[in-house]
Amino acid sequence: TIPSGVDEVFFRIAPDRGSPNILHIRALERIYDAETLIRAVPLVVQEMPRARFVIAGTGSHASSLRELAHDLGVEDHIGFKGAVDHASIAELMRSASVYVSCARADGTSIALMEAIAAGLVPVVTDIGANRPLVTDGEDGFLFNPGDERDLADKILKAFSRGIPLEILDKKRSGFKDTVSWGSIAKRFIAGYDRLIVRSGR
Repeated sequence: TIPSGVDEVFFRIAPDRGSPNILHIRALERIYDAETLIRAVPLVVQEMPRARFVIAGTGSHASSLRELAHDLGVEDHIGFKGAVDHASIAELMRSASVYVSCARADGTSIALMEAIAAGLVPVVTDIGANRPLVTDGEDGFLFNPGDERDLADKILKAFSRGIPLEILDKKRSGFKDTVSWGSIAKRFIAGYDRLIVRSGR
């Protein structure tokens, strides 16, 4: 199996590891469960008042999520960015230190791979698609899907230097050898070469 590749630009990002920004980049649909993230906001800011949540993306739940943020009194801690282009995603990652995904089901997430390539601390749901990419407590954090208290706890751990910076840098370096577009292209070419040899052409 050959995964989708990650643009080289993400490996060149020097993330602001002193930033209070927590970044979420998924469609605002039920399956990606941004509601759990918003419900975690009051729990995080209670311990870390300067925390800021950046939510990029659009979807059918955008209005209800804004209403929830208002009802919880945390709208000043959340920036809804709406639709963003690929170049803007790199900029958002450059100004963040933690990446969050609350997806209840997923395939191999390109956004998660980009966040790892950018050197962010990933805090993502404990589901099958994420476990090959994140080892809880070693190079990121996994939390129980739909559990805002567990999510808030893991976000706070991410900011307490729970993951050594050298581990993040080692992970992104090794990642470049396997999922950068240059590496992926070589794997595709090698695969096609093997097929050509087998076909006798």
